[in-house]
Amino acid sequence: MASHDITRSPALRKRRILGWGLSLCTAFLAACGGGEATIANTGASLGGAANPASYTIGGTITGLAAPGLVLQDNAGDNLTIANGSNTFTFATALTVGAGYGVTLLTQPGWQICTVSNGSGAASANVTSVNITCAVAPQYVKISSTGTPLASSATAWCAVQDTVHHLMWQNFQTALQGSAAYTNYFAGYGGSSVAVPNDAADYVTSVNNASLCGFANWRMPTGNTGGVPIDLFADGGELDALVLGTTAPTINTSYFSNTSPNAYWTSTGTISNATIAWYVDFFNASISNGGRGSYGGVRLVRASP
Repeated sequence: MASHDITRSPALRKRRILGWGLSLCTAFLAACGGGEATIANTGASLGGAANPASYTIGGTITGLAAPGLVLQDNAGDNLTIANGSNTFTFATALTVGAGYGVTLLTQPGWQICTVSNGSGAASANVTSVNITCAVAPQYVKISSTGTPLASSATAWCAVQDTVHHLMWQNFQTALQGSAAYTNYFAGYGGSSVAVPNDAADYVTSVNNASLCGFANWRMPTGNTGGVPIDLFADGGELDALVLGTTAPTINTSYFSNTSPNAYWTSTGTISNATIAWYVDFFNASISNGGRGSYGGVRLVRASP
């Protein structure tokens, strides 16, 4: 029987070549620090856990016609919305299953916006949150935390005047509305220091307490130099609140517990700074008096 050299077998040669190739591939991966191959663009890997998917949170905006709208997601990720925008997307994406909650941080100028479909759990890119903006009524009730309330609210901390861009203190009790103060304020009237029951002390105490969430309350200003403020007469900002002829001459649906008496402005007359202007809500009149006299004080602050 003839001898047969198995090393010359074609099948054996193929197995040797394949073995050498596998050895070279293994050495190459080890040299590169590899050992685990990743499948690109799928988030999955061979021999490892899948990378979590992430989704954006956004939606549509209807009726926005003023600047100043700022949105939040989960009480953060502040997003300022440009006037006229009709869509929005937050910068921070969320992992699958994570909750989202879209809320309003600030309202846009003279408009009031509301959120619908604002919360849920992310399972895909969210585009279903709706922001609807409309022209605000002149007066909007404001909560103790500085947020808008429905007109039907029975308790409110302040009133926003959307026409004159002012926010006014609301009196919670009749006693608060009838409280009276002198008006030396900035040292006028012969007193260079704070005196008991003076408007200056009242302003300080209200700001220290951060009334309605704000600490920049002040006395309303009156006419200076014969130029009306906000196109009103000597009562200036405070005169904007006068309504009708029945005492108290103010919109009592919004400005509760207003006493039918005189309320101070901080502004002195042109000829004598120790005499200040006031508005009388008994008969809607405007006059002035010595700063040592006692009158009501309703504080105000600028508001978009």
